[in-house]
Amino acid sequence: MLPAFLFFICMCAFVPAIAGEALPSDYLLARLDQPWFRYLFQIMIFAALLESGTGAVHAVNERISTVWQARTRKPLSTRARGAIALALLVVCMLIADRVGLVALIANGYRALAYVLIAVYVVPLLTIGVWRLWKERTSLNG
Repeated sequence: MLPAFLFFICMCAFVPAIAGEALPSDYLLARLDQPWFRYLFQIMIFAALLESGTGAVHAVNERISTVWQARTRKPLSTRARGAIALALLVVCMLIADRVGLVALIANGYRALAYVLIAVYVVPLLTIGVWRLWKERTSLNG
């Protein structure tokens, strides 16, 4: 978090101009006037996106494979896994093309944050707290 915080502090110096930029990080890196560092940063971002995308496709593929194996008692073939990955990537590319990559990332991360809050935080703060309270009253009772 410290590098992200320091990056944010640096971006605050350009607040009026940086607010309308599609990629504030690229705007800030361009101001450094070090092209090699800008390209290195873009390569690192691409590698992180590639890793995240690969993990997401693999997770979907594993979920489908588990359901397939539970229903048919046979493992999903390598060809089927490849076809699922290809279909998923084609759908994602079509969505990114229609919506726009920057808008998709902005809205996608916001939606993902809401889903994670709904799936993890809300149950923890409701059911989890209720179970802890129930256990505590049964121990005292």
